[in-house]
Amino acid sequence: MDFFTHIIFVVVIGYLFHGTQIPLWIPAIIGAVLPDLIGETFYQIGRIAKGKKIKILYDEEVSGSHAYLGNSSFLFPYNLLHSFVMIPFLFLFLLPIDFIIAYTSHLLLDLFSHSKKTWGVMAFWPFSKKRFGGEEDWWQWRVYKKLKSLFKSFIINNFL
Repeated sequence: MDFFTHIIFVVVIGYLFHGTQIPLWIPAIIGAVLPDLIGETFYQIGRIAKGKKIKILYDEEVSGSHAYLGNSSFLFPYNLLHSFVMIPFLFLFLLPIDFIIAYTSHLLLDLFSHSKKTWGVMAFWPFSKKRFGGEEDWWQWRVYKKLKSLFKSFIINNFL
């Protein structure tokens, strides 16, 4: 999923743990976006290193980019942070429980929204490279394509 979806989900977690004390939600928000914040950064650096442009909106090219970045060091942070193997380390570092729950929620959302053929979660990486996930990446879903089209037309009509 994208940052927005992960943040919306974690708002529920923040509210359950801390009610309306929004500053106390910060560990959960960080936990929910950390895998993509670091992983996406290195992914984009890898794209640039391979002569590709930065991609902000997901599309079919992003689905295929796992093939040319799959074994590169640029995906090490993405794979590590999207592995359930990291969760015990979070407990060892004594991170707040809402951070760990939000982090785990990120992995679970990605587990169901990424295709096992492309960007599926390698749940036990580095011990196993087997990918888990659905049949399609979330950016290939019809709802996303419609929203992307509306967003593009909004930008073109109002700002260009």
